[in-house]
Amino acid sequence: MSFKLWLENENELIIPPGTTLFHGSLEPFKEKQLKIGGYDKILWLAETPAIAQAYIPRAGSHTVISPGDLAKPLYNAYPSKKNYDDSLRKLQRDLGIIYDYTKVEWQPNGRAQSWPLPKKKDGSSWDHIIEPEEVAELLEKAGFVPLNPNSAPRWRQYEFLMHGMKDYFPPGETATGRLFIVTVKHPLKIFDMTFSGEVEGDLMNPQYHKIGTFRKLEEKNFDGVKIADFAQIHNWGNTGHDSIGIFANSINKLSWKTISAKHVDWEHARKNKGMTPEYLKHIHK
Repeated sequence: MSFKLWLENENELIIPPGTTLFHGSLEPFKEKQLKIGGYDKILWLAETPAIAQAYIPRAGSHTVISPGDLAKPLYNAYPSKKNYDDSLRKLQRDLGIIYDYTKVEWQPNGRAQSWPLPKKKDGSSWDHIIEPEEVAELLEKAGFVPLNPNSAPRWRQYEFLMHGMKDYFPPGETATGRLFIVTVKHPLKIFDMTFSGEVEGDLMNPQYHKIGTFRKLEEKNFDGVKIADFAQIHNWGNTGHDSIGIFANSINKLSWKTISAKHVDWEHARKNKGMTPEYLKHIHK
């Protein structure tokens, strides 16, 4: 996205009224409470919905586990809590490996020491110790795809996206966050750190850590800063892009609304100039 440059200083630019910028979040704060972050005192905005949605995580947390881990009672960080439960134990039950955790004896390190055979979904008991290969078959029948499909079933690994502390997302599903569609109401005076003379984006020395520079620019009455940034995109890794950071006193020069959105589908975004299905649906409705 190009903005009008100030002639007085090649590092200064103006973002004109009517410009649309974007912010993605999974956090549940109220829409009107969009504000600066606690670390750098800046509200970061993206120039495309695709980059903004890269900052919506696929889930609040995730874990990678092997079939052998699910074949036996899961690690218990709190052995004294006989009925302790979590999302992986729910997954285990949903697969039909239903342990009575009140009858498990634990080692001090949280690993199971002894336990009775689990039950199946129909209430009958397994008649043998469960093998990892059996768990892999159950997982893939339920729709989970291993990260390393060419490995032997025993050594396959599966990623599970967590939905809170007690549940998990079904295969192929991810968390739903929000895309903030931000409109510039008044001209924004921005210092462009990506423009001539400034160090380009460097993962070893990222510009978003230059907090001292941000504060000096804020004191000089800039509305914000433009930096070379990096987003972590699923299946693509670190992806370079520009970010616009708005200082606290200039947020009142913005207005915004939100739509539901998920972590970016980068293949779609690359083919559609940074647009996403959620945003395209919004502007065409």
